Amino acid sequence: MRTRFLIRLFLFFSPLITLGVIGEWYDYYYFNDAYELKNGKPGTKTLITGTSQAEYSIISCLLEEPAINIASPQRHFNTDRLTVYSTLEKFPEVSTVALELTYAQLELPMVLFEERKASLLKYYNVNLYNRITYPWDRLVFSKDPRLYYSRIVDSLILGSDDLKPCNYERLGRKSEFSSVGYNLDSVPPKDEFFAIRVPNDSLYAHNSTYLLETIDNLVERDLNVVIFITPKHPLFHDRMNPIIVERRAQLLSSITARFPDVKILNREMDTVHFKTTDFRDHNHLNDKGAIKFTRMFDSLLNNIQDNSRKRAK
Repeated sequence: MRTRFLIRLFLFFSPLITLGVIGEWYDYYYFNDAYELKNGKPGTKTLITGTSQAEYSIISCLLEEPAINIASPQRHFNTDRLTVYSTLEKFPEVSTVALELTYAQLELPMVLFEERKASLLKYYNVNLYNRITYPWDRLVFSKDPRLYYSRIVDSLILGSDDLKPCNYERLGRKSEFSSVGYNLDSVPPKDEFFAIRVPNDSLYAHNSTYLLETIDNLVERDLNVVIFITPKHPLFHDRMNPIIVERRAQLLSSITARFPDVKILNREMDTVHFKTTDFRDHNHLNDKGAIKFTRMFDSLLNNIQDNSRKRAK
């Protein structure tokens, strides 16, 4: 009787177990960084990190030398530092680390979202649970099955994979701007874009110090460091707080003074090369815009490598 009950119980739950196993097997479809780490090549020279803005702006496979872009949403300086250090251990031939500095990032708290703890542990072996971890703490799919299952379907069935940067089938895909034919009068405003942020002196001081310490550590490791800022649409420019913009510029000046070899690539206000049709939305590039920015980024990397070769002679 008990055996029959257990068999029925197993049969009842087997579809869910199977779905969970498949979900964990295809985990690299959930996050850009997971896909990049899985497909990273030996001899990788450049490591790129940052938020979703960096994720959508730099197509690593188009760079001249092997690179990985581990940028993903909900990143801040703390997770950047931890994931960069972990990734450098896996790719010891990296010679350049590129850090994104977004608008108002210096004014925002370093909050860690619960749903990323599992992925950080699984992909980077970074424990942010503040306790002893167990095997199930590394399970990503179980944290939000509905969301991750939809991403698997999009990637494998619908062919609309956002997380494969070299899959150019996503060129021309619908986005907030393209869905209205780039008629910006029809783009609905978003509170997070159109609410002018208020400067936060304490957060600015803390985050600036944290970023400087990270750069200092990377320079001590004899790594080239790039600070980059991705393009934003003029609709975004209009709502940027000038105080926040100015003191971020002051920090960039301090960085170049303290670290003369650190390179800065700032295209945030570039309206000459980046038009409305280059954007997915107010602060994310589409593939057309990403190709442009990637070429600019690659040109900077080539200059760094040329200078390194000259110094080596």
